[in-house]
Amino acid sequence: MENNYQLIRTVVLEFLLFACIASIPFLALYIDLFYLENMVEEESVVEYTQSFCLIMMIIFFFRIAIKIKEKRSGFILITGFLLCMFIREQDNLFDNLFFHGSWFLVLFCFTYSSNLYFICVKKL
Repeated sequence: MENNYQLIRTVVLEFLLFACIASIPFLALYIDLFYLENMVEEESVVEYTQSFCLIMMIIFFFRIAIKIKEKRSGFILITGFLLCMFIREQDNLFDNLFFHGSWFLVLFCFTYSSNLYFICVKKL
């Protein structure tokens, strides 16, 4: 009987945790539109939240790639894809640091290297 209550408690707490995580983008959009009164441009809470989520996923998949040797090439490929998404989202930063369109060169290097690693190892 105690295990049933503990299982129900765990499931409800996990549901509440995932519900809070799922509400973060909506909260960011609400803050942008109603408190900061901007129209979700390059510099906004939504963009920062998106970048933070991408960074967390990049770290997560890279750590898994380090731990699981059998599936490493697949996780490196996923990490490379997420890194490309992050670089593309930060195109304004690369344009200000280097020159307009410089993000493409960085993106190409990461895309090429992650795909080359996947092709050479070929383990999903």
